[in-house]
Amino acid sequence: MQCARLESLRVRDNASIAICSDSLAALKSLSAAKITLALVADTVQALRQLAIFNSLRPVCVPGHGGIQGNEIAGTLARTASTMPFIGPEPVTGITVITVQREAHLWAVGEQCRLWQNTFKCRQAKQLVKQPNIRFTRYALSLSRSDLRVLVGLLTGHADLWTSDFDAGSY
Repeated sequence: MQCARLESLRVRDNASIAICSDSLAALKSLSAAKITLALVADTVQALRQLAIFNSLRPVCVPGHGGIQGNEIAGTLARTASTMPFIGPEPVTGITVITVQREAHLWAVGEQCRLWQNTFKCRQAKQLVKQPNIRFTRYALSLSRSDLRVLVGLLTGHADLWTSDFDAGSY
């Protein structure tokens, strides 16, 4: 973002500008389908403003490769990392996917704990030892009547008589 906001670049017109970074993660975040961090959104906006009248190309360069601007940026980044944090974003930089995965794992663990600690559902617990996503997806794909039979079998409350079968005829 600092490169895109440099006054010496902003006054150019019809120039070819390459912005070099040794952070592949930073470059990928600029082209992500969904932007979740304010800093990335601000950077994308600044780069778009710069690219209105110029040809702009982000370039990934190897770190500690002797590129003068990259070495200066590395020194500045090390200096900034020792300063106190200021801003609305998380200090640790936790991704949305990490939060979703951890919440899912916690929910599955909690569901397993509750299932094991319940004193009810004796017959169902013999057939279903723990939550199973494949079984859940299968059950949800069934028609309402088939799902009713499955739930009845698992709970011991299955009504297996059909209209074609007359128990009194035998």
